[in-house]
Amino acid sequence: MQETSEPGARGWLRAPVWAQRSFLKLWAGQSVSLAGSAVTTLALPLTAIYTLHASAAQLGLMRTVQWLPYILFSLHLGAWTDRRRRKPLMIGANLGQAIVLAGIVALALTHVLTLPILIAAVFLTGGLTVAFDLSYNAYLPSLVDTDLLIQANSRLQASASVAVIGGPGLGGLLVQWLTAPVALLADAASFVVSVVSLIWIRQPESAPAKPADAPGVTSQIRTGLAVVLGDPLLRALVGTSAFFNLFAQWISVLLILFAVRVLHLPAGEIGLMVGTPAIGALIGSLLADRVSKKLGIGPTVMSCVVFECAVLLVIPFAPVSHPGLAAVIIAVALAASGVGSALSSIVGISVRQSVTPPHLYGRMTATYRFVSFGVIALGSLFGGLAGQLLGLRSGLLYGAIGLQSTIIWMALSKLPRVRELPSPASAGPGARPEPEAEPASGPAAVRD
Repeated sequence: MQETSEPGARGWLRAPVWAQRSFLKLWAGQSVSLAGSAVTTLALPLTAIYTLHASAAQLGLMRTVQWLPYILFSLHLGAWTDRRRRKPLMIGANLGQAIVLAGIVALALTHVLTLPILIAAVFLTGGLTVAFDLSYNAYLPSLVDTDLLIQANSRLQASASVAVIGGPGLGGLLVQWLTAPVALLADAASFVVSVVSLIWIRQPESAPAKPADAPGVTSQIRTGLAVVLGDPLLRALVGTSAFFNLFAQWISVLLILFAVRVLHLPAGEIGLMVGTPAIGALIGSLLADRVSKKLGIGPTVMSCVVFECAVLLVIPFAPVSHPGLAAVIIAVALAASGVGSALSSIVGISVRQSVTPPHLYGRMTATYRFVSFGVIALGSLFGGLAGQLLGLRSGLLYGAIGLQSTIIWMALSKLPRVRELPSPASAGPGARPEPEAEPASGPAAVRD
């Protein structure tokens, strides 16, 4: 049974999800952790740029390594987490990230930090992020009912938006005051807070079944692939995320270098500029439930994808002769894209969670992350190489043009015609309960 209190009146600030006390504890810890991670979003590349004098290609390589674990580990970890309680995995992953970030700071303060060491640390934190991410996405539906998923995801997105609004700006100031590596301590501390909040959740988590005739990892991975690629809605979402993430990361890896070396902006102003997408995302998260009910699930996603991609075409044309004006134009474009990105992401996550049977959450998320986050590593690599070979401005232009392929993929899918959240019964053949999920001796196992 879920921990509950008396539900409040309807509305964003007094919606039924506020009565879910276990969710509120998760939300509180994640809000702090997201704020710390928003600081690292700026502090980590600035550590490479300012402290280690990284080039565009080297920065692209570092970002590639950061996302490479999604390609290497996500499918296997997804199958592994479906057989285990998720909360202990989340606690261990966050503790590990706190230790690694604190280690980076210690190495920097003792003047032994090098680019290879930083890249190795980034790879390790990326692997821990994958473990947390897969567990977290599968854990959330066990805390709230299906009809509250959009509300819950909206609030988590709102926290992420608020964190990113203030996080990069705070990160820029911390970089200016304390140096870039020391600013990473804020993120290390936030992971500790997240661990405490997870321990605070008292709602029991059922252990997944471990039947004697459980299939091998390869068979479990095939099931995850069948769920995502066999269902037209999940296939539409994973393709949209893949195209968007590939080229958005291409742009992202060049944008900070562009601000430092072409616009010559100080770290504080860069932080404010790259934090503006979260202002739009906060607005989008506040509107997600209302807009999706008014327009329907599919039309909401389609219109948001068009908007979030098209508006970023203005970035390469920002006037470099007027750095202040260029920064404002980029900031406004990023904020506008953030509105569409938050809305489409919240609705998309809710579709994934509602269409997938609970015993397949981990493998569905793993497959989704393998494709949609795996391409981020490629986007970082291609973006860094484009900036190195073509120049930062031209590299940004090619990335923005490529981003428009996201619109084409979504328009050709079935999702724009869907009006309401689907149910697991509408999923493809791979989403049916697997025989091996049942104990050999008889009754069905308790699932997450």
